[in-house]
Amino acid sequence: MTFLKIDGIIAINEKYESNTIFIMNKSLFVLFTFVCLIKSSFGGSDIPDGETQVDYLPDVGNIPFNMYSGYVRVTNGSSIYYLFTESCLENAPLIIWLQGGPGCSSLFGFAIENGPFLITKNGTWRKNLYSWNTIAHVLYIDQPVGTGFSIVDNPEDVVYNEAVLAKQIYQVLIRFYKRHPQYQQVPLYIFGESYAGKYIPYFASYIIKQNKQNKYNIKLKGIGIGDGLVNPIVQAFMYGKFLLDHDLITRTDYYSFLVDYASLYNTVQVDKNYYLSEIIDGYIVLGLLKKANISEYDIRCNYDPTQVLSQQLQVYLNRPDVQKILNVSKEWKSCSDRPGNALTLDIYKPSIRFFPLILNHAKVLIYNGQYDFLGNWYGADEWTRELNWHGQEGFNWAPTLDWNVGSGFFRSYDNLKFLVIYNAGHMVPFYQPENSLEMVREFITLS
Repeated sequence: MTFLKIDGIIAINEKYESNTIFIMNKSLFVLFTFVCLIKSSFGGSDIPDGETQVDYLPDVGNIPFNMYSGYVRVTNGSSIYYLFTESCLENAPLIIWLQGGPGCSSLFGFAIENGPFLITKNGTWRKNLYSWNTIAHVLYIDQPVGTGFSIVDNPEDVVYNEAVLAKQIYQVLIRFYKRHPQYQQVPLYIFGESYAGKYIPYFASYIIKQNKQNKYNIKLKGIGIGDGLVNPIVQAFMYGKFLLDHDLITRTDYYSFLVDYASLYNTVQVDKNYYLSEIIDGYIVLGLLKKANISEYDIRCNYDPTQVLSQQLQVYLNRPDVQKILNVSKEWKSCSDRPGNALTLDIYKPSIRFFPLILNHAKVLIYNGQYDFLGNWYGADEWTRELNWHGQEGFNWAPTLDWNVGSGFFRSYDNLKFLVIYNAGHMVPFYQPENSLEMVREFITLS
């Protein structure tokens, strides 16, 4: 990661992507520049819609389970990509995985976090003993359109808000069920991280509302959000205290942060200026990162440990032989510019209002890595306590207990569970693969 100053505005330039300014990457980034529309190599009128079974992948070998690479056309000019990995476990539920960003590909999660095969720093692949498809079928979706292998050819099809995005992910799920009707009757769980803290509540609430209208009756049983952005203004307030408590900034630095935060708060809560709020947020985050000399993903280091892996994955997924097998034809990037640009004004709008509805119909798991900065657990602890729902009092009075024999701690009441996993950064399955698998196993079993 490098730091840039553009037109007098200091911001974070994430990874190796040019002309793009990020605040929270891989799972949450904010873009201040605008990019030209990129035409898909499929052509303006040839938007893909179909599915291919994948029996073999170069450098990986034969696939020992059913795997499908597919597209669902959601508008005349856009199509959403997915990769489905079937579980060999009998009576397994279905998990949808949504990467954050906005605009980061869920194939990052597949290849670097929780998939059956993980890419290494030298570009080879290894088997993941803690793959989530050992206990569930997993559907990785590249959303919004334009992300990863997903395609958007027409300007009018770019997604600018979460409501449209939720409907499109719903379209993908319904089409997936039509292609694989056996999975419509199994329990559904939706997992994701960082900016998926916005995607998932919108999507889950949309499913619940459609179910009430007797449409498809999707068996949604629970959602899991890792280090998620849910109530941005509340979570941003905890940046300073989190670093101060870890002795990474001075008390003087903390007081300075509080002054900056007051400006951010007024911009969001009073002026409702969501564009300016991103500029102020970027200034605050950059300042804290420089003072603390840390990575936004892990306060124990000052670099992104997944960057090399992401670069290797980009090389691999752009190989002609790999794209031919996946039946795709598009340059793949871990995080794509245009979807993030389009959702810039959405970043500071909270998704917390959907949780009371969701908690009336499904279980909710909020999990955080102990050492993540941007989605730090202080912020998650704060917004879950403030959440106005039927179990608020019981949740706030619930004891904090040890989890998985010294692997973390949690608080739980009724349908809500808040969990912190030790020795993990922003992408929990990457840092703690065994514990993250146990977390999912426990969640889907108890549900």
